[in-house]
Parts: sequence; structure tokens; C-alpha cells
Amino acid sequence: MNTAINYIKGDDIWVANLVGQHRLNRDEQGNPPIRYDAVAEGLEMVAEFALKMGATLHMTFSKQWLMQKYLDAAVIPFLKEVREN
Repeated sequence: MNTAINYIKGDDIWVANLVGQHRLNRDEQGNPPIRYDAVAEGLEMVAEFALKMGATLHMTFSKQWLMQKYLDAAVIPFLKEVREN
């Protein structure tokens, strides 16, 4: 997967910019350019970074209801596993 994440350090905050799309326009079938598998992978990488830094995660999504299934499938199980070990 080619997930791009850029971490920016502020005074007392880290910001993670995650890119999970391919191209800018819809494909021939009319699908949007977002790659949900790349977003899920990127969220897992950001969760790992937050755990390493002892940070909390705060996210905003314009389509948060759509992203919830990817959080449930990738990030939340990962965090539960880390907490149990």
C-alpha cells in the first residue's frame, strides 16, 4: 500500500496529515478517488505513532459516518490488542 503520512510537530501538539487517494477525479466507473484501504492503513500507522508518543487521537472527517466502518475494522482492534499486551 502507498499511504502517505506527514507528521508536523507544534509547540504542544502533533498533527498527522494522511493521504489515502489515487488521482483527483472519479475513475471510468464513477468511483471517487479515495482509497479506503489506504486510509485504514494510515489510521493504523497514526495510532501506532500516537501510542509511541503517549498521545491521544482527535480526528475530524467531513464524512465521519463513512469512515467509522474502517476505524472499526482496522484501528480499534489494533488499539485493543495493544492495551491487552
